[in-house]
Amino acid sequence: MYVAVDYVSEFPIVLILSQASKVDGEFTIPLVYEIYRRCKEKGYKVPKNWVVDSGYDWLNIYQEIYQIYKGQVFILINKRNASQLPEGYYDFDRIPV
Repeated sequence: MYVAVDYVSEFPIVLILSQASKVDGEFTIPLVYEIYRRCKEKGYKVPKNWVVDSGYDWLNIYQEIYQIYKGQVFILINKRNASQLPEGYYDFDRIPV
C-alpha cells in the first residue's frame, strides 16, 4: 500500500494498492501525479515540497518532481543509492543545497 498523506492533517490524500513484490520507488511519481491532477482539477494550490522516506531515494524522482511538477523533494538519503546522487546536489555532509 502506498499512501500520500497531508502532513498537517495527517489524512490520506491518495492511495495505491500493489503487489508486495513491487519496488517502492516505482510508486512515487504516480502518487505525485495523482495529487497534481486532483489539485489542478479542483483549483487547489499544487504542493511545491514533497517529503518521502529513504526507500524513494532515486535520481529520477528528484528530477521529475523538479522538472515536471516544479517542486522540491526532500528524501532521507539512502546510503545504498549513494552513487545515484546528482553531482553538486549535496554539500560535504550530504545535505541538499
